[in-house]
Amino acid sequence: MENSRNHFDVQDQEGFTIIKVNESRSSIQVAAELKDLFSELILQQSKRLFLVDLTEVTFVESSFLGAIVFAYKEIMQKKGVIKVIVTNAIVYDRFIITQLDKLFDIFNSREEALNSFN
Repeated sequence: MENSRNHFDVQDQEGFTIIKVNESRSSIQVAAELKDLFSELILQQSKRLFLVDLTEVTFVESSFLGAIVFAYKEIMQKKGVIKVIVTNAIVYDRFIITQLDKLFDIFNSREEALNSFN
């Protein structure tokens, strides 16, 4: 199943959910929509395994990182996992500086991330 929600494409694949962010800059609006999307997927649809694809993102605001941390807290209560694909050096540095690389497995390709679920 695949559907598009403004700034995101959501796809269910082999037991996990891929959220692809289709924006180069993660604004406060995009962060709020991501938080709402995670709430719906986790709380209403009982999804537990996520892959967040940030390959098109070139800049992340702190509010966007906060939305991912919000989802992490919700997911941990359900014994789930969030993995992230980051290909941009600036975005990757934000994960390192904020120490979010300690919370999330970060991959530099979709293939590598998908293989990690096996």
